Amino acid sequence: ALDAAQMAEAAHALAGSAGAIGAAALAQHCHTIEIATRAGRLDGIEQELAALTCEYASTDARLGRILQHAPQHAL
Repeated sequence: ALDAAQMAEAAHALAGSAGAIGAAALAQHCHTIEIATRAGRLDGIEQELAALTCEYASTDARLGRILQHAPQHAL
């Protein structure tokens, strides 16, 4: 299991990646988790992690559809 510092670092890294591909909602969930864990506020973090998990799945599905229709030379 991750401790709060590790969770904050992971959330920070994922937020940056999400932002780079335009996944604003995913980045926002990551940012919320990062801020909370850096401050040591872990109460209710499970709900935010669940929301992050759902948004990640949605983003993954959208990216899959985009890549499916992208011309091969664009990849």
